[in-house]
Amino acid sequence: MQLRDYEGCRDIRYKLLLLRPSQKASWIGYALIHHLLGNYEIALTVINEFKKGQSEIPQFDYEHSELLLYQAMIMLEAGKEHAALEHLNQCSNEIVDKISLLEMKAQLHLKLGQYEEAIECSWSLIDRNQENSLYLELLAQANTALVSGITDANTETTKKTYESVIARYPRSRLSRRLILNYCSGDEFLQRLDAYLKPYIRKGVPPLFIQLVGLLNDSEKLSAFESLLTKYRNGMSAIGSLDAQESNEKEAPTTDVWLNYLLAQYYNFKRRYQEAIEIIDSQLLSTPTLVDFYVLKADVFHDAGDYITASRWMEEAQSLDTADRFINARCTKFMVEAHRLEDATNMASKFTRGNTSPKEYLSEMQCMWFLLDNARALKEMGRLGDALKLCHEVQQHYRNILDDQLDFHSYCLRKVTLRSYVETLRLEDRLRDHQSYFDTAQLAVEIYLQLYSQPLDSIDESPHGENDGMSSSEAKKLRNKQRKAAKRAEAEAARARAEQERREQAARSRQPASEEANADNPSIGENDLDANLLARPEDPLEEASKFLLPLLDLSPKIIEAYCLAFEVYERKRKFLLMLKWISRGLQLTNSRDNPWFHECCVRFLLQLHSRGKSDDVVGKVLTSEVPKLFSEWPENISFVQEYNKRFNHRNQDTYPHVFRYTLCQCLIDPQHRDNYLSKIPLPNDNFKGVTWQECRTCLDILRRGQWTLLGRCDPSVIEKYRSACNEYFPMANAFLTTSQIDILRQNMIEAANSSAISGVFLTPNDKDQLSELNTDHESKLSNEFSRLTTEPMVNGDLKDSTSWIPQSCKQVTVTNKATDIVV
Repeated sequence: MQLRDYEGCRDIRYKLLLLRPSQKASWIGYALIHHLLGNYEIALTVINEFKKGQSEIPQFDYEHSELLLYQAMIMLEAGKEHAALEHLNQCSNEIVDKISLLEMKAQLHLKLGQYEEAIECSWSLIDRNQENSLYLELLAQANTALVSGITDANTETTKKTYESVIARYPRSRLSRRLILNYCSGDEFLQRLDAYLKPYIRKGVPPLFIQLVGLLNDSEKLSAFESLLTKYRNGMSAIGSLDAQESNEKEAPTTDVWLNYLLAQYYNFKRRYQEAIEIIDSQLLSTPTLVDFYVLKADVFHDAGDYITASRWMEEAQSLDTADRFINARCTKFMVEAHRLEDATNMASKFTRGNTSPKEYLSEMQCMWFLLDNARALKEMGRLGDALKLCHEVQQHYRNILDDQLDFHSYCLRKVTLRSYVETLRLEDRLRDHQSYFDTAQLAVEIYLQLYSQPLDSIDESPHGENDGMSSSEAKKLRNKQRKAAKRAEAEAARARAEQERREQAARSRQPASEEANADNPSIGENDLDANLLARPEDPLEEASKFLLPLLDLSPKIIEAYCLAFEVYERKRKFLLMLKWISRGLQLTNSRDNPWFHECCVRFLLQLHSRGKSDDVVGKVLTSEVPKLFSEWPENISFVQEYNKRFNHRNQDTYPHVFRYTLCQCLIDPQHRDNYLSKIPLPNDNFKGVTWQECRTCLDILRRGQWTLLGRCDPSVIEKYRSACNEYFPMANAFLTTSQIDILRQNMIEAANSSAISGVFLTPNDKDQLSELNTDHESKLSNEFSRLTTEPMVNGDLKDSTSWIPQSCKQVTVTNKATDIVV
């Protein structure tokens, strides 16, 4: 079963049934393997024969109840809905799990067209739980089918369904939220108004998150904005959410949470400065309210200023040290700001004390921590350490697969068969999880980088951080990187020595019987060496180990096919390139994906340069390529026309126009410099202009020398970086190394001089610490009692320049009798 050899497992189960026919597990195991093989009739026959041999069944027998539900599950999968429904009706008194019984009956009635019975079962479920979206959806489908004969969503019928639920359960929060999806015009405005006011008065921080799904509709977005304006005007005029009402004034907390909602809205609209102004204004009056510090950190984070975001999240954590959610968020923000040591110290506050935080989080399979650290290490140029974490995540997924071994016998004994089957199917698609996809994509990208640019051949910054620097600055940066690399190697050597010492101590304490047991591997048997990982013999083969599970289990994600093309293009495997390009073209709108379009253009150019041939590969290409690209004539004019059509379809979307320009450089390399000089800069005329997209575009230009694009002129890169910095003034991604150093220094000075908790920023590079000449010991700069008199401020920053984010700028605000520097 563990190896999914169902045929072999069936034979073994049959032999066990013959040897031990009196054991329940023998019968159930044999029925289950036939179910997994799709032999539903045999599985049902085995279960029926087993039930005949059972003695008197006690009342409320959970195991027997689960067996009956499992039998209905097999019937349902076999397409025998009538038999399944009849079986459930006959055994309803013996089934203990009434909720599962009602859920299955509702679905069966719906499939059989018995809509009134489906409505009755759905109401029985809703009476038990009004906040379950599945039950509301079942009721809506049944009502829609009763009216129109089809179960597809109908706006008017679905709205009436939610109205009936609200009429019966006026306090049902989910129904009052879901009905907003089906309202419009004045009705939407009235219902949204009635939905917002109680939550604003009560103070519900996640209120905006509940409404984000509505704001993709421009009409509903305008209605939401008009209500916020109305509330703001009412609170300013008479202290009430509605200026036209003659009610009493709202409680002071209403204004606080209205400001919170407004700041979230401005952050959603990318009006970051306005959001920060509202938050700073509120913090002057409520300096100890943790939610506003968290929101301020989120605003800076969304704007791309990870350094400042980590500082404000640390402030929030200092005000509520027992909140593990804030601890985790603070750790995440520190990692993204490249404050890896500070992040480890923060993580130690919610890990066991007898082990290091990194080991504990890895042991607990904390995927986000490993993945974020891997990304940060890659950005810092420590590719070996990043790969080590990627391999750790991959090992965790192997361990999860191995952990199911204990359940094969346990679930048969306890007859938790439905959950067992669902678990097996989940394990089969385990690597379809987003965390594995992100990790595998990161690992493949690193291996592709190592293939094009092996570590031993690096003679300059791997991320192009020296673009626009003088020669002395670039030399200084390279010296720092070499020192950091030597320091990392020394630390790795010390860690290996310490690990060997612990292993030796563990072996000395290990009994001889265990020492001789080959099933007990030594502690460091599977340890990964970052230096060896960063210098693979065949980077493309290592990348394939991460890539293949993505291609098998993520067939609907276009990026998987792009990664496959990147790998096999470097291997010069034309048939594999053709295979994954063909798979990608089968997805909806794949031709309009910028990255995939570039892959298609490069594939056509590779075919053009290869020319015609009479070998097997050439014959397959000649036969199959015209099916994907109609009337492919194997000339460059077709590729040019293909690229122009792509640009015509997506001429108002920034990522598409950028990729179109890059493809023009590949198609017509003689005029490459001319195309690069005309690379579109971010502006309001394009859609999809985000700092994340622009950072990706900047990385493409910086790494052009290791791709088909070729080395880009430093002036082109600097022009693009400057334009992005001007358009996204708060994003760290578009600052130079020296500007990042100054920003970190300003954050340290600001936190040490004025922060509530005395938090500070600690760069990872110790050379930078010595140059900053600052005191980096952790200490409280203010006593907790001062919180009531000296509110949280941004800090007094000297010599600020135009590019420094707002959190570092000096603005004087008069607060009653005290002048506060914000």
